[in-house]
Amino acid sequence: MAALRKGAKGGEVRKLQEGINKALRETPKLKLDGDFGPKTDAALRRFQKKAGMSADGIAGNEVKAMIKLFIVGVKWPHGDIARLHKDREKELDDGVRASEKVEENFDEAGTLCEEAAETLAYAWDRLEKSIDRMIEGYVRHVKTLEQLKTVESEFNACARRNDVLRQKTLVAEAAKLKKKAEDQYSAIDAALTDAARKEWNKAEKALKAIGKFQLSV
Repeated sequence: MAALRKGAKGGEVRKLQEGINKALRETPKLKLDGDFGPKTDAALRRFQKKAGMSADGIAGNEVKAMIKLFIVGVKWPHGDIARLHKDREKELDDGVRASEKVEENFDEAGTLCEEAAETLAYAWDRLEKSIDRMIEGYVRHVKTLEQLKTVESEFNACARRNDVLRQKTLVAEAAKLKKKAEDQYSAIDAALTDAARKEWNKAEKALKAIGKFQLSV
């Protein structure tokens, strides 16, 4: 919608006069005659000055929006809309420059991402195989512990009936099972092979390299 200025007439001028009256809260009020004359021009300039705007007597969209804010009791914190627009333009320019920087680094970062993904996939494949071996070892370890528990229960039963000979046999069996369980536990940790650990470290280094591209907008 076209800006209103001195000499304009019509319904839009009447709305402007009504808005100025509500925003300024002055007495006497402007006559709602739809005629943008000297009094309307002077009142508009007073409002623009009060709002911290350029008092040029022209009611464009920014002035109309400011009038609405004043009517509801909200005052623009800085007042100077033109300056704020200039600030926004600077922010947009900064954003464009940041975008250009991102584009410059994108190819290099993309290559690093692909290399990291390949390394991670390879490392994960080796780790999955190691984890499978760990699970198998853990199952065997649990079975050995169950056997050890059974031997312990039988030993206690022999103690109650004073079967010394059987107790000696069970002590020897328990020692073997305990050694077996300890070896199985060590094997579980060894299942995470050194080769798999090295591959994982390579993947972590690749990811850290990507993290060096700290792009801020």
